Amino acid sequence: MNIKFKDVAKIIAPFLIGILVGPGTIWSCLHYRIDAQSSKQEMSESVISQSIQLIALYDEIVLLSNQFIGLQREYSEKPSLELTEKMYQADLKLGTLKAAFAVVEEHLAEMTNREARTLKLDFTPPAAIKDFIIN
Repeated sequence: MNIKFKDVAKIIAPFLIGILVGPGTIWSCLHYRIDAQSSKQEMSESVISQSIQLIALYDEIVLLSNQFIGLQREYSEKPSLELTEKMYQADLKLGTLKAAFAVVEEHLAEMTNREARTLKLDFTPPAAIKDFIIN
């Protein structure tokens, strides 16, 4: 019995092609690559979105801190119950914004495989002491 390489190749080649193409081995491999690329793109878009949200929160904290400082100055010149209430509300909102900032920073740190940064977000000075006299 004389078996030639051509004869074996004619039998094995369609068999191998059938195995690779038939059950979808190649197609599933290509599908996996496409999924991996889209997953990377979604992760990048999510990181960008979280970064934008972080910047927006930071800006809002700075603006509200400036408003709070203005209310403190106004209160030091002419105290009133209305100003006290406005300062209280601004302080509550500042606390909420700072907590939200910390959560977004923590989530962003997880997504980018780094440690969360702690930023100093206390821009409001302490209230001035009234009627303090140094001898």
